[in-house]
This record gives sequence, C-alpha cells and structure tokens, in this order.
Amino acid sequence: LRAMIASVPVGAVAVASLVARGRASREGAGAPFEVQFQVDVGCIPLEAVDRSPIEDFYGSDITGVRLLRRGDDPIQEFGGGSRREGGVELTQSGWSTIYVGRARVVEGEEIGFGLGNQRGDTIFELGHNKRFPTTGELANTTCLANVPRGGGVYRNRVIPKKSSMRLVDGVSRFETTWAGCMERCPLTVKLVACTGPATGDADNIWGIEESSAKKDVWRNYKGHFTSVSSGEFNTWGLNTVTGALAWTRNADLNQFSRDNWIMATNNPVANGVAQGTMDDFDAG
Repeated sequence: LRAMIASVPVGAVAVASLVARGRASREGAGAPFEVQFQVDVGCIPLEAVDRSPIEDFYGSDITGVRLLRRGDDPIQEFGGGSRREGGVELTQSGWSTIYVGRARVVEGEEIGFGLGNQRGDTIFELGHNKRFPTTGELANTTCLANVPRGGGVYRNRVIPKKSSMRLVDGVSRFETTWAGCMERCPLTVKLVACTGPATGDADNIWGIEESSAKKDVWRNYKGHFTSVSSGEFNTWGLNTVTGALAWTRNADLNQFSRDNWIMATNNPVANGVAQGTMDDFDAG
C-alpha cells in the first residue's frame, strides 16, 4: 500500500508489473451523470498512517481532499502535476471529518483521492512511490476493482453502475473512507480521557472508538483540557489551569481540528452570587 508527494507523477498499480502506455479515455463508457462524493478522513487505517511516504505527514492538520480522475496522455494518474484539470476539490462538511463535492462521471471511470495537510503536502491513496517500488497503493485493496488496461490488470477505485448507487435528493452518492472501504467512519466513542501535563497547549484528548473489527483503538483528538466527561451524545472539557470550559458533539471529536469545541461560560451562579471557576465536574 503506497502513495507519493503531489509534485511527483503517480501511476496506477499494475498487478502484472506492467506500466500502462496509451490513452486512458473515458469515451464509450456511457452518459455522464452527477455524483456527490463524500470521503471521511476520520479513521485512516493505521497501516496507511505508518507507511506514509511523507515523514510526519499526520503531524499537521488535514485540510483537504481532492477527487483525482484518470486522464489522457501523458499518464500522470491520481495526482500528477498535469492532471490538475481533471480533479475536483472537496470541502469539509461543517466540523466533521467528512469532505464533500460533486462531479459528473461515467460508470466504470477510475478515480482516487488525494489527502492534503496544513503544511501543503499531499499524499495519494493510489499510485507508485519510488520509496516502495514493488507494491503500489495505500488504499485497502479489498475495495478496489481489477481494471484491464495496456496489457496489465490495474486495481483502482471505479465508479459503480448508476443503478446500484444510493440516491439522495435525486443525486447519486459515492461514500468512502480515505484509503479504506467503509462508507463512513465508526464514531462510537466508548471512553474519553485526557493525559498530562495540565500546563501547556498540546493535544491531550484521547478516545476509544469501536472499530469495524470490534477492536478497541485509542485515537488522539484535537484539544487540551485537564478533565473531560462524556454523555451519550456530548463531551465536555475543563481546563483548570486556564478556566476554559467547552463542549462538543461526540460525533465531532476529530484528529484534525479544534474548531469543533464550543466554549461555555465557566462561572457558576447560585442565588445570584458567582461561585468562581469550577475545579472538577461530571457530565451525564
């Protein structure tokens, strides 16, 4: 599973170890139709994180997702510099980890997704990387299709038949997780905790989420508090050093931004008298 830096051409992965040459045309594949793409970046597979071609790529906030389309010659698929005209920038949906956007595509069209961070780096879920010459993509291969082309068989994401896609408000929808196969990340937070030290501003919020494999996996969320408490739907955070009190929906806890936290007034009033900032609390 591999990816590569945005400025370096990326080619699709050939199972037969062949490099495709020739035209990657979408002609004759049926009439184009509009699709809304939704890519969730909140549960990138740990294997894909560990094998990132850019060191410390995930040390910076994720800021964008780009739909990449296989274009015409020269072959610079899924992120090469000359393929900019075929891509579509997806935008973040609220404070969630989901990026959305629309494009007109045809059935069977080959696509991939680029992931961008705050530093301006980009990696790709599909394509060769010179650091990993023998295998190819970061994407989970179980949800890729075999695409015969140029004498080889390539494993890429493809647009399914329109009749099989879910319609939402009359528009076909393509939902996936980046480098994964689920439609959306599981966000069932079973436990939320914070680690020390109390001082400073480093992210120290952690949660155990129930993964698709039913295994407990700790994930580090953005935010800094000295105490956190979760109910069924919301999580509250308290910083006893600064007096900051904030809350967020459990579904909005994420690894890439602090903007989901909503500040609250930390100054309890009893019988008209302010009691000062809280030292401890519990949220049900």
